[in-house]
Amino acid sequence: MNETSESLAKLGWSSFFETQLTNSDELARVVRVASVRRTALEVQDGHSSFAVLTQYSMLQKWIPAVGDWLVLDGAKETIVRALERKSILQRQPAQRQRRQATTELDPMVANSDRAFIVSSCNDEFNESRIERFLVLCHSGEVEPIVVLTKIDLCADVEPFSQRAQAISNKLNVHLINCLDAEQCQQLSGYFTPNQTITLLGSSGVGKSTLINTLSGNIERLTGQVRDSDQRGRHTTTERKLLAVPASGYVVDMPGLKAVGVSTSTVGIRRTFPEIWELAADCRFRNCQHGAEPGCKVKESIESGALSERRFRNYQKMFVP
Repeated sequence: MNETSESLAKLGWSSFFETQLTNSDELARVVRVASVRRTALEVQDGHSSFAVLTQYSMLQKWIPAVGDWLVLDGAKETIVRALERKSILQRQPAQRQRRQATTELDPMVANSDRAFIVSSCNDEFNESRIERFLVLCHSGEVEPIVVLTKIDLCADVEPFSQRAQAISNKLNVHLINCLDAEQCQQLSGYFTPNQTITLLGSSGVGKSTLINTLSGNIERLTGQVRDSDQRGRHTTTERKLLAVPASGYVVDMPGLKAVGVSTSTVGIRRTFPEIWELAADCRFRNCQHGAEPGCKVKESIESGALSERRFRNYQKMFVP
């Protein structure tokens, strides 16, 4: 599979996936999912893009996501199997529907190395939403980076920067004008030829504009900013894996109106480490952090050391 591995390297192929191949895959074809349609998948093999029909029997056990790696038969017509995912960004469906698959979560992007959590320096900015995106990333083993946009339309960006950094002092926060190629270069260090970056955020925060500026030759539709609230208009309609020349791949996403995160203990613990540690020191093991005596969380909120907003957001996502 050496020739195959070489052609797929630019798509993000690595030893993690290579080791999953068997001798029976010698004549098979390996592809990566670029977009998911109702009855077919658009896939790439390092040379070209083409469509593969999804089999109903396979969908009983597996829901495809952009970024998945698949093994096809030699004719490149039938999906033999999906390879194990290195990471997964998935959420609770906005409207719970009956699914044939064995999971209640909606897989959005598989095998993403990093995620840009994009928010704008205006009324769209919301710490609680950013925290929900962080839980989504931490739950799926994806490195999060916060990117604050539209700084050219904001008289004072410092409060937005401080509020984002207050979420976690370990969080990388960047402030940019998505139309300014020089400012966008501060993000270039996150791109490497075999890496995949997913852009997460609400509609109109500048995700597609950022991709256009970083790539120079990817034409993604972008909308004009509304005068009323300085938000861009929604233009991206599907999740799509896109090449950034000499810099790996990005996944552009439609704006997410709701971020229904899973109740992953790992994701919540990594996003709210200080609350997790405080709760461990409460007098009662099953403390609800309300009226119970000896509650370290409540004491921290009363002293001002812990933000009540942050705690309420934690409560919405974590049910002990």
